[in-house]
Amino acid sequence: MHGITEQEWIDYLNRTFKGSARERQRLDQHLASCTECKELYERILHTVSSLKDAAAEIRGGFPLEANQVHASLVRVLVRILDNEASVEQMTQG
Repeated sequence: MHGITEQEWIDYLNRTFKGSARERQRLDQHLASCTECKELYERILHTVSSLKDAAAEIRGGFPLEANQVHASLVRVLVRILDNEASVEQMTQG
């Protein structure tokens, strides 16, 4: 999306982006100037927050370690992004 790979967005959103300072600045600037990406970013943050809240509510009932919960949330986020990309491709085609 907009010259930024899905993996770059995932890493950026997870705060695990390992690119150079210049690449990080490019993502920061794009996010600041692109309304579409800013709205997507905010929706994803809200979704992640909601998922973390839900996980916290049910965590007592499941013996999961924090890293297992995190890995599951990342997989859900990837599926959400894939779904949004599919919808975007259908509306553009």
